[in-house]
Amino acid sequence: MSDAPPPPPPSGGPDDPNVPPVPPGFGAPQPPPPGPQGPSATPPPPGGFPQQPPPPGGYSQQPPPPGAYGATPPGSPQAPGNPQFGQPGYGYQPPAAPYQYGGGLPGSAILASPGKRIGGFLIDFVIMVIINIPVAIVLFLVLAQTSTDSFGNTYRADLGIGGQLLINLVSTLIWAAYHIGFVAVKGQTPGAMLVKVKVVRLADGQIPGGGPATLRVLPNFVGLIPCLGIFLSIGLWIWALVNLFSNERRQTPFDLAAKTVVIDVA
Repeated sequence: MSDAPPPPPPSGGPDDPNVPPVPPGFGAPQPPPPGPQGPSATPPPPGGFPQQPPPPGGYSQQPPPPGAYGATPPGSPQAPGNPQFGQPGYGYQPPAAPYQYGGGLPGSAILASPGKRIGGFLIDFVIMVIINIPVAIVLFLVLAQTSTDSFGNTYRADLGIGGQLLINLVSTLIWAAYHIGFVAVKGQTPGAMLVKVKVVRLADGQIPGGGPATLRVLPNFVGLIPCLGIFLSIGLWIWALVNLFSNERRQTPFDLAAKTVVIDVA
C-alpha cells in the first residue's frame, strides 16, 4: 500500500466548492453609463439659443432668431404672415398681360376685313344720297337765283358761292349726324349692321360714345374749305383706303382721330 496522497479533484467546474461563483453578467457587454438623452446638454451661450442638430442630409430648417444675421426683419413682405410680392393684398400688383391688338381689346376680337368695311361704307353712302337728294333740291329752289333768258323764260340756274357752300355744309352735317348718332349709341351704322362689323374704342373694346364718335367724323369737314375742299376730301379717302390694307390695326384717318378700331361681329 502506497503512502502517496490522492490526486486533487479537477478545478474550474461549476460544482467545485473551492471555486467562487461568477457574478451574473460577468464578461457580458455593459450598458452605457446613464447620461442626457437627445440633444446635447451643453448649456447655450449667453444671449443665444440651444443648438439643434441639423436634419439628415441638410441644413437646419429652424428660422433664425429675431435680430440675428440674415433674419427677416418684421414687416418685410417676406416675413411669415405678410402677403408676398404680386399676391392679393400686397401694395403693388404686376400688370396684366396685354390683349391682342394693343390696348384693351379682348383676345377674341377680330379686325373687320377691308372688304366688309368698304361694303358697309357703300351702303351708308347710298343711304346718304337718298336722304340728301331731296334736301339738296329744296335748298336749290330756295337759294338759286332767278334768271330770265332772251325769250322771256324764267329759271333758276345760279346758286352762287354762298349757296354752294351752304348745300355742302348741310350735306356734311347730315352725314355727321347720321354717323355720330349710330356710332355713339350702337357702334354701328346701318351699313355696318348689314355687313356685321362694329366700331369700338381701342382702349377697352367698348362702344365709342359721343366724344370719340364726333372725333371720328371731324376729318370730313376738310371738304368745306373753299377751293381746296374737293381735293382734300379725295386725298382723305385715298389715305383711308390705303390704311385699310397697310395699317397694323386697319385704322383709317377717322379711326386714328378717335382712337377706335372696327371689329368683326359675325
